[in-house]
Amino acid sequence: MIRVNHYGPDATRGVVHACLAALGAAMGEAGLTVDLEAARRAVTQAWR
Repeated sequence: MIRVNHYGPDATRGVVHACLAALGAAMGEAGLTVDLEAARRAVTQAWR
C-alpha cells in the first residue's frame, strides 16, 4: 500500500499532480500498467 497524503499549505494542485506523476513513473518502471490521465482527472474532480 502507498499512501499519498498532502494537507495544509503545501497541498496545492501542482504538488499533488507532481506526486502522481512521480508515482506513475515508478509504477511504470516496475512494469505495472499506469493510467496517469485517469489519475489526474480523479484529482481534478475531487479537488472541488
